[in-house]
Amino acid sequence: MIGPVIGSVARSFGTEVPGLVAAALMLVSVVFAWRWLPESRVTHTHTPSGQQLPPGRSVMQALWEVIEHPTAPAHRVIWIYVVGMLALNVVIGVLALYLKDVYNVTEQTIGYFFTVFGVVGVLMRVSLVGWFNERFGEVRTMQVGTISLLLGLALMPLPAAILPPAPALVLFVFFLVLVPVGTALLFPASTSLVSQRIDRHEQGLVMGAQQTFRGIMSIIGPVGATVVFDKLGHGIPFLCAAAIVSVALVLAFRERRDEPVAATA
Repeated sequence: MIGPVIGSVARSFGTEVPGLVAAALMLVSVVFAWRWLPESRVTHTHTPSGQQLPPGRSVMQALWEVIEHPTAPAHRVIWIYVVGMLALNVVIGVLALYLKDVYNVTEQTIGYFFTVFGVVGVLMRVSLVGWFNERFGEVRTMQVGTISLLLGLALMPLPAAILPPAPALVLFVFFLVLVPVGTALLFPASTSLVSQRIDRHEQGLVMGAQQTFRGIMSIIGPVGATVVFDKLGHGIPFLCAAAIVSVALVLAFRERRDEPVAATA
């Protein structure tokens, strides 16, 4: 129920308050990371066996390597992750606008939709994601997540086109749920695969590069989605996002389940 609470806070105390709360939470996360992730403050020059590590690279160098060598085992999965993240940010960028214009959802009720989105994602991560990984492996989990994300995006504009508003909204929520289900399967599995396909001493660096791409998608996705929403039509951003995810789907189904694991020494 966090979404409605945040909406109520914004209406009562001003729209800037949620942003300040988010900033405060980020400061808390920095303190937690500094306290409980001491390895981030240590410069490692040797492996546990005593082998000299190669000179370290910057995040920018790692970013360019992902771009220049997209077919490397870890980089392929990073691109699947990035494409999925772009599609997710398209949804985030226009969901409120779409609900307002198509279903007359107001500022008093919009929070419930984001709550559904968040709760489904949390429930997936604490329950089914682990089961999926153990039973089918990360590659298959990533593939199923990509399918769910694609179906959700492609089908969300459909109810408003074929049904009256009330039943259309119910069906829309059902299709919307497929998005957090998909991302909950896709993102952890792909991140796990990346960590398995890179040397241990570079895991933090490559993960940092991956999250940098995520930040870039968090800008491109909403901005591009709102432009498409305004110029081409309300449902078009979701269809564009589905087309984007179809690329990730092709890439995901080209991954092998027996890809060699990187050395961790």
